[in-house]
Amino acid sequence: MEKQTTASHPAAATALSLFDATATSKRLGNGHARENLRYAVARTAADGGDSRLTEAVNFWIKPQAREAILAWLRRTVTTARTSTAVTGIRQRVQNISELASRDEEAAHGAEDKLRTDVLTMIAEGTIDSKLLAAEALKTSEIEFGR
Repeated sequence: MEKQTTASHPAAATALSLFDATATSKRLGNGHARENLRYAVARTAADGGDSRLTEAVNFWIKPQAREAILAWLRRTVTTARTSTAVTGIRQRVQNISELASRDEEAAHGAEDKLRTDVLTMIAEGTIDSKLLAAEALKTSEIEFGR
């Protein structure tokens, strides 16, 4: 994934916004270090995994600050990925609600698929599982034959 396409990924874009909003207070050093950390945050939010963040922090950040900076970057990525996932789940719940009035069987299938997808996201980690589960369970409030 190239730099320009990374920023177009919803979780990456959110992560970059969060990073930019708080990076100044973290004293991340020169512009090159900051840009490389920014890119590592975007790639991690888009692709998952943690090794890119760890490598960037170990290379660009002084040893005494590494643990705190890495924890901050991980929180930034988790928040971005959760926010993006919640937005997607809310849209799918809305779609299920609209579908329920036309095709109950299709709505039930979409509900099952949503719940399976949410469980998969939770199993993969780095997402706020309680928030995702709460959003997905809102389909229980939609009235249709199950």
